[in-house]
Amino acid sequence: MDLVDRVHALAWHPRRPVLAFGGRAERLVLYDFAAGVAGSQDVAEKSVQMLSWHPGGEWLALGDEEGALHKVRVQGREIESTWQDAGYEPRCDGVAVSPDGRRMAATGLNSGVRLYDVSARQPRQVNADADPSRSYCVAWSPDSQHLACGTWNHKVHIWTRDLQPVATIDEATPGEIRDLVFDATGRRLLVGGGTGSNNAVVCWDLTGREIARTAIAGLVQGVARDPQSGQIAAAAWDNKVHLLSPDAGRLLSTLEGHSQKVWAVDFDATGQWLASAGDDGDIRLWNAQTGELLHILSSSTDRVVLPFAAPAEDLVLTLEEKHRRRLAQGL
Repeated sequence: MDLVDRVHALAWHPRRPVLAFGGRAERLVLYDFAAGVAGSQDVAEKSVQMLSWHPGGEWLALGDEEGALHKVRVQGREIESTWQDAGYEPRCDGVAVSPDGRRMAATGLNSGVRLYDVSARQPRQVNADADPSRSYCVAWSPDSQHLACGTWNHKVHIWTRDLQPVATIDEATPGEIRDLVFDATGRRLLVGGGTGSNNAVVCWDLTGREIARTAIAGLVQGVARDPQSGQIAAAAWDNKVHLLSPDAGRLLSTLEGHSQKVWAVDFDATGQWLASAGDDGDIRLWNAQTGELLHILSSSTDRVVLPFAAPAEDLVLTLEEKHRRRLAQGL
């Protein structure tokens, strides 16, 4: 299997059991858990920094280490970069497509935040670069009405969808902000980051009031929200995945198995599966409710490692059925 030796970004397809991932290589990989097959293509320059799917699943946004933002068309296992915008310095670290599919935001540490209209075939930048110092990550609210940006100088900036200022939260984490996500209501932000031995996931409301926080042993590099239960997953540089309550006030469990830093986590649309990845090159697939390890996609082998005897087909069919039901309900 043609995988990536160090995985720094991953994202579930919004409608299918397909995982996109990339890292310290130009390669973007798509793995279809229903079919048990992978497709890959060299798309990025040097490495993949961040991924975000369009809600329809026809394309995804990709930020790379050379400072380019790509729109990548996906059709089956065919992958093609159809558009790019260069000039992010030093990298294109954060990308996020809005849940309504009409906006895309991206940022680099020295480049500010760019906002694009993606309702037409080719993205069009609609703003002068918003320039919060050392901006690193971006996230949309579930209703697409607010955009948040986290910075390496400990701040979170919150804007309307047209980049009108709403609030700035100072000292949002103990150190550099590495990732953030809105809760299901869009009225709270879960922010992950830190420095040295002082790391945490912190919950804030949009007025800048702290709700709760949980300290984490390693730098928090990635955060994700379960779309069903609201629980939070934190990818940390202590080689672990930490599961937290929806307000980040309580540690629920810790998932262990990665041998190096964990960079990325993401829940699938049904809330059944949680994927994690990092510097060991393994994609680990967990039962999001029980914490059971279900699969390992390993860069060191040419096959899927099944650590438990439960047949993979049963797990895939369960996920496929949940996706079918959600689509039938218009979710």
